[in-house]
Amino acid sequence: MLKKMLSTAVLPVVFLSLLLVAETALLAQNPTAKVTGTVTDSTGAVIPGASVALTNADTAIKAEYRTNEKGIYLISFLTPGPYTFSVEAPSFRRYVRALTLVTGQVLQLDLKLELGLTSDAVTVTAETPLVQSATSSINNLVEQAFIQNMPLESGRTAGLVAPARSHLYQ
Repeated sequence: MLKKMLSTAVLPVVFLSLLLVAETALLAQNPTAKVTGTVTDSTGAVIPGASVALTNADTAIKAEYRTNEKGIYLISFLTPGPYTFSVEAPSFRRYVRALTLVTGQVLQLDLKLELGLTSDAVTVTAETPLVQSATSSINNLVEQAFIQNMPLESGRTAGLVAPARSHLYQ
């Protein structure tokens, strides 16, 4: 009787423990990227209500946001890939930059807009930095061609995610 009560009490606890471990592992997987930052003028004063836009170069999907009262913007759930990033505000020159986002990236872009007409544009042609100061996570994008060209014994890529059998039972 005690054995049956113990088994019925232990089984749900074990199941819930496994469910929590699985949930934690799934939440750690982040297939998207984020772009955040502060928009200021040349004196360092924040620019609330500035228009921030990200346009995916592959799909032409455009995400438009506005900075809050502290000049901060946050654009989340972005598909990794090439983008055109632009910021504009009345009485300031438009800022335009090309960038490439990778999986799990949190890109911090703090901008200083220059006074001028909105028809004028400041175009930046710099590369996106590889070092991310916003998070401590390590991410690396592995492209399909790299995996296909790997010298795998069986030729099947499923072996990359499964543990090697020779090390399981020794």
